[in-house]
Amino acid sequence: MNRDIAKIVSLIVILCLTGCGENDVKDDETLGFTTINMMNELNGKTYLDNTGIYINKTNNFTSQSWYIVDVDSRVKVIKKDTQYDLGNLTYLAAVQYKHWFEAYNPYDIIKFPSGKNAICCGAIFYKFYPVSSIQEDGIIKGAVVKYSKHTANSEILPPKETSIGKMTKPYDNIEYTIPENTEFLAGDYLKAELKYFDIQLKDGKLKIRLKKYVDKQEGPYGDYIIYLRYGTIYTSLVFHVTE
Repeated sequence: MNRDIAKIVSLIVILCLTGCGENDVKDDETLGFTTINMMNELNGKTYLDNTGIYINKTNNFTSQSWYIVDVDSRVKVIKKDTQYDLGNLTYLAAVQYKHWFEAYNPYDIIKFPSGKNAICCGAIFYKFYPVSSIQEDGIIKGAVVKYSKHTANSEILPPKETSIGKMTKPYDNIEYTIPENTEFLAGDYLKAELKYFDIQLKDGKLKIRLKKYVDKQEGPYGDYIIYLRYGTIYTSLVFHVTE
């Protein structure tokens, strides 16, 4: 009797070890993955949808136009609404089977003063992972790859290009409530004219004060952008200086 129990226990252990391998990538069925045969550049050069990402002759993912993020291999479940740390953006990554990646358009990425990268709210990005190699006569010619297309969203941040008010004379103020743990960055036009404003972010309040008379020729005048980052996503606020 004890021997029979021992055999059953041993069989269960073996099944668990073979059927629940740590290296298996579990993809959420709601992600809507598309499967493609990505042939390397010596055998047809298949691109990953519209990203410009392909497999080169040394069997690495590469691109001259989109960033590749090699997601931590310890992450085993691909989550639909999660963007992982964008600190390791690269244009080259080894094809690792049952290991997954994300792809981002550089035009959608901004680096904030903290050094953190973030993707624009509403921007498109991809999740993908190679399932297995494609071989002929022992030579690797590509990989079977699953990918899905996503939109970066945030339930915390306001919609991009949210208008937060206008100022028409010196010492006018705009105050806007934003989520805690949010970082801000001045847009290029605002950076060039920061001397005309006093901008502070404290205790969940973004405060902007105009320090100079409105001047159509020399400034300040026009629409100014402030970027807000929360986690790995950013949005934009717009305020106006007019007569």
